[in-house]
Amino acid sequence: MTHSPTTIWIMIVSVSVAALVTRGLFLVPRTTWDPPPLVAEMLRLLPPAAFAGLAVPALLRPAGSLDLVSPGMIAAVLALVVAWRTRSIAATLGVGLVSVLALEQLFRLA
Repeated sequence: MTHSPTTIWIMIVSVSVAALVTRGLFLVPRTTWDPPPLVAEMLRLLPPAAFAGLAVPALLRPAGSLDLVSPGMIAAVLALVVAWRTRSIAATLGVGLVSVLALEQLFRLA
């Protein structure tokens, strides 16, 4: 499919303006703005929702099909238990990384 030169230039300018605006908003002097309570609550929940949206499909379907007994899933459950019991980010990361590496080695041997 070919596009006219005008269409290509409109796309280039549009993407450039979008990139400039999204990056340039951080350079604009801030004014004090308190969002409404509903918006503040939604913004507070946005990072966990985004993380879950990225992590859950990778854990449940690592090879494209549903796999509940994979090294990543077992390590995630272990890390979840450690996070729940210790509330330590370092311990959670350590247990998660060590367990996923060890379980991947064990699954290769089996």
